[in-house]
Amino acid sequence: MVAHAVLGLTLEQQGNPQEAITEFQKALQLSHGRPAPYLDYLGHAYAAADQRDRAEGIQAELDQTIRPGGISPMYKAATLAALG
Repeated sequence: MVAHAVLGLTLEQQGNPQEAITEFQKALQLSHGRPAPYLDYLGHAYAAADQRDRAEGIQAELDQTIRPGGISPMYKAATLAALG
């Protein structure tokens, strides 16, 4: 699963957000959960691919998991930055 996330990051940096989305989705599927870092990567890739609605959906999902004593708000920074 980590390999898919790293490949997704690489693809996005190379200007291939659609291919990155595929890799981040694979990483999430293999994780048997919804780890916040992978969600944030996926949200950022959606925004980079001009899929704003999907990026905002990821942002909403992250907002539901971030709470005091829970997941750090840092894990939604990339998606927020990409949405502008």
